[in-house]
Amino acid sequence: MALIGVAKDPGEDFLRANFPGERVQIWLWHFLRGQDIYFAGGVQGPDDKKGMGGYVHARADLYQLALDRYKKGFLPKSDLAWIKDDELQVDFLKSFLLYRLPNPIPVIHHSLGGQRHIAALIDCADADLSVMSWVIRDARTAWNNHAQTYRIFDWFKGVDAAAKREFFWSWLNQKRPQLLYGRDLFMAHQDILRLFDSLNMHIAEKREIVRTVKQAWSQRLYRQNLEGKKQYNFILSDEANRLLNELATTYKMSRPKTIEYLVKEASMKGGRVDLLGGGG
Repeated sequence: MALIGVAKDPGEDFLRANFPGERVQIWLWHFLRGQDIYFAGGVQGPDDKKGMGGYVHARADLYQLALDRYKKGFLPKSDLAWIKDDELQVDFLKSFLLYRLPNPIPVIHHSLGGQRHIAALIDCADADLSVMSWVIRDARTAWNNHAQTYRIFDWFKGVDAAAKREFFWSWLNQKRPQLLYGRDLFMAHQDILRLFDSLNMHIAEKREIVRTVKQAWSQRLYRQNLEGKKQYNFILSDEANRLLNELATTYKMSRPKTIEYLVKEASMKGGRVDLLGGGG
């Protein structure tokens, strides 16, 4: 019995032979869209290899234009290896590159997210490779410097992270509600970073906000620790004061905790105190 193979599409074969690789084909789709306003209506995205190959094969004029541009080359993959599928990095680079790239295209196909979106922005810019290489080095430095500012918010990670995020949201909602307009609750640490990335705020102001929130958090914990407690004033003899200091130092407790321990011990044992292992 003869095996029936899947027929290859000549348009897709032509595309792969003349413009190989996903990155090049993504660039090609945007290039053709810029040359023909009707192109995107028939070939709706870079993943339509068949439609794109058939189109460029049928248009000798655009094929030659695209081929000439393709032969100028693109930045090597290694130059873009530092770009990750990280939402914070991608959002930063979108803004940076649209401002710094020579002749950038403002709209990248909606199917391209993360690293693919940034690579398309870079590849589709109309500039010499030497210029592009300088821009990308500058972008990497700018991102590394920006990422260092995230350390300001490290206090919101680790122990009690969820409680701290909730407290921070409540604090902002009370003290700086305009910063939260249209924002959801902080469900993850990145939500905090994303909020402050979106604000035109000096780093000094960010530090001051975090400092104030940390102080408010400490005050809240202090008040919680005071529940069921009151301040009492009493007079001790010099000798009793000396002994209290010695006990507190020996057992590494504060003076109030040492007194409280002694009182509880005496109460539990009918007036007998065994803190020093003695008692009579």
